[in-house]
Amino acid sequence: MLRTVDAREVHGRAAAGEHDAALQALIRRTPPAGRGGARGATSAGPGRSGHTRAPAHRATGR
Repeated sequence: MLRTVDAREVHGRAAAGEHDAALQALIRRTPPAGRGGARGATSAGPGRSGHTRAPAHRATGR
């Protein structure tokens, strides 16, 4: 859960919190976000291929 807080209320910590080790482990296990794809998509693979090849020859009807 993320909450919006006033910047004046945020300050540094003198010691590590009780959940810091678990949070670091979760960050290490989480795969990096893939390129492209729809917003909110949860797949870790690559996004859509897009225009990776030249277009095929278009016949003129002759």
